[in-house]
Formats: sequence, structure tokens, C-alpha cells
Amino acid sequence: MTYALCATFKVVLLNHSQDGGENPAHVYGTIKASQLIGGSSTSLTLLDKPLDECVEIYPKNHIVLTRAIVVVPMDNGITISVSLCDNKDGEIGKGSVSFDCLYGTQTKSMYGPEHGEVEVSITCV
Repeated sequence: MTYALCATFKVVLLNHSQDGGENPAHVYGTIKASQLIGGSSTSLTLLDKPLDECVEIYPKNHIVLTRAIVVVPMDNGITISVSLCDNKDGEIGKGSVSFDCLYGTQTKSMYGPEHGEVEVSITCV
């Protein structure tokens, strides 16, 4: 790894239900960051909440991550994998988004099979 940037992650719950999502979601699941460093793949857990430890999140609010700051190699970027559910409405968001390691903020949305939507942002400095 020759050059790297410090990356801060933010995950926002945009919607979790068919009714427009005015009520809070009871969120559980995992969020992981994967990257290549020196030819080896590494995975870091940003959130790991089991069903019995779900957290109440209102729409348009961020999900508090266990870890939100990671060093990202400039030549490889990073992939964020999300698997989040609401204990009442099912899956909120599942999938992966990749980011190049660039100065500034990048944002991508991820959708669940029904009405769920989360927004993943990375700010590199």
C-alpha cells in the first residue's frame, strides 16, 4: 500500500415500509467493509446487531455504526456490504456498493426487495 486516505462512513435509513416510513424501524443485521491490502482481502465489521439487540431508527436518520473510520488504499477502493432488516417489515437493504478512494464525499443508495432503502456515504480525507 503506497497511498491511503482516512474514510468515514455514514449509513442512513431512508425508508423501511410501504406506509412511507414515518414510524421507526427496529433495525438489526450487519454492515461490513471489504478491501484489498497488499494482495490480501480484509473484511471489517462496521455493524453487527442480532435480532434481540435491534435498534430503533427513524427514517432519514443515520444508523450508529460500531466502527465508522477506516484507512482505505487509494489504488483499490472499498466495498460496503449491507444486510439490514426490520423486525416487523422484513428486509430493509441487502447488497454491496463499491467506492473508489477519492477525496470528498460519495453517496450510493441500496434498496430492499419491498420498500426499504438505505443510503451509504463515504467521506475520504
